[in-house]
Amino acid sequence: MLLEISMGKGRAEIEKAYRQRLKDKNEEEYLRKESERKRLNYVPSYQLSDNDLKKRNRRNRAFLFLCQKTSRQGETRQQPNEWI
Repeated sequence: MLLEISMGKGRAEIEKAYRQRLKDKNEEEYLRKESERKRLNYVPSYQLSDNDLKKRNRRNRAFLFLCQKTSRQGETRQQPNEWI
């Protein structure tokens, strides 16, 4: 007899499920609000310290590489949830 123990969800899993529920409810409104949130939270590069700028550039390059990799495989481009 195999006893399966289920653990509770972690914070990231809870947030991911919440974002997915919002997206499933009304995708257009969700994408519009998310786009607005990202626009308002953007910090121009001249306001960042060198260290923060390097971090942001590294993260953006990794994201770009991921998008190019998926598009080369013939799949549609999808943004991973952790980048949104």
